[in-house]
Amino acid sequence: KNFRSHPKILELPSSMFYNNELEAAANEVLVNSHVNFPGLPAKAKGKFPVIFHGVVGKDLREDRSPSFFNKEEISIVVEYVKQVIQYTGSKITGKEIGVISPYRRQVEKIRNQLCNLAVSERNNTY
Repeated sequence: KNFRSHPKILELPSSMFYNNELEAAANEVLVNSHVNFPGLPAKAKGKFPVIFHGVVGKDLREDRSPSFFNKEEISIVVEYVKQVIQYTGSKITGKEIGVISPYRRQVEKIRNQLCNLAVSERNNTY
């Protein structure tokens, strides 16, 4: 049983890794609380609270790191996080929002931007 995820999110891993035996057991009110989030694509509204957003940008690297990052993706992630926090009236904290990225440097830069966002929020400067 999975007690955290929306049933639609669990369909793929259930079929690929659990012989369709993974059971969605999360609180329905919680997992459906963002199905009408304004940032969702029209096809997902009311059904599936996940955004897959393709971004045209440039993968960059810094001299001291072999890991990549993409400035455009970072900006979009920060914007979505702001929208989610505004949509929920701050009922969701940054600790409750998950962002998946395959590159360590991208993760670091997203974290830095979100920390800056949190400071701005406390100071009401964004």
